[in-house]
Amino acid sequence: MLTYLDLLDTRKAPTNDLQDPYSLHQTLRRIFGGQHLTYRVDHVERAVLVRSESAGDYATLAEGYLHKKAEIEEPIVERGGVHKLRFCVNPTRCESRTGKRFGLKGSRSQEQWAGEQLRRAGFEVIRLERVQEEWLQGSNGARLLAVDFRGVVVITDEERAKEAVAKGIGRGKAWGCGMVVLT
Repeated sequence: MLTYLDLLDTRKAPTNDLQDPYSLHQTLRRIFGGQHLTYRVDHVERAVLVRSESAGDYATLAEGYLHKKAEIEEPIVERGGVHKLRFCVNPTRCESRTGKRFGLKGSRSQEQWAGEQLRRAGFEVIRLERVQEEWLQGSNGARLLAVDFRGVVVITDEERAKEAVAKGIGRGKAWGCGMVVLT
């Protein structure tokens, strides 16, 4: 289920959630309980797009927190289907000597990483472009590199593509990374 949450309200809670990934994750956990979810934030529209297993309980939100919500119909995921793609990911590599993860810098390495992840997830990449890069910072001081991509893909493995759409790609899902949106 794909839901668009419009947080145009200027009260403190929605503003805090949009500025602090950890706070937003906690709010979404209250709404959707323990179910698996992925989400992405649109800071320009002050909105959140959430993919969940079932509808959330919006009664847990303070009055006025949510301006409006809408459920969005998703395209059918089947082999050979051509789709526009949007996703925000946390491109990382693991240093083999120390086991420490680090964010990939530079558009070329980020695009290669994203293309590799998409191929593993059952997509053939026709076009992929990096749209934006930003460092997200939580209230606890933790930082995470988030990179937005858009492009065009063909589904080559239906089962893996369905799993990628349902569960997301890569790390940083609690920070709004990993969600695959097909149109």
